[in-house]
Amino acid sequence: MSRQNSIAECSYHCEETSDEEVTYFLDTLKVTKELEVYAETSENFQYSFKYPMNLESLFVHPGPYPWLTLNNLIETNPRYLELFGPKFTNEEMNLFIRNWINGGNSNLQAVVMRLKLVDTEIIMNGIPAVWRETEEDLSYEL
Repeated sequence: MSRQNSIAECSYHCEETSDEEVTYFLDTLKVTKELEVYAETSENFQYSFKYPMNLESLFVHPGPYPWLTLNNLIETNPRYLELFGPKFTNEEMNLFIRNWINGGNSNLQAVVMRLKLVDTEIIMNGIPAVWRETEEDLSYEL
């Protein structure tokens, strides 16, 4: 009997789970296209992906204790990234955008992040951009 080495798309939705279960899920499942993680972890939960992913899409809704780090974003290298409530500071977002502009996260084409406190002056500090405001969002055009 042959065993499948990877899966294209997977969603992990769990309101009640343990850090060990989330770690086991992320360690053992090799996703090639789209990964969704909707899980409440403990306040001290941290994770480092075991293999480069190069995903099409990554969606993370971590609950009250955001666990995703900037290093995780580099490890997953998705084409589309959507994060709700990440713990990133405005300064960290500036570093992430600078990394992207300088060739990091080479697959990345679109990012949606819902940050708690946004200071666009800090996030875009030192990044040459043209300010554009629409009815639905604020965006910068490089």
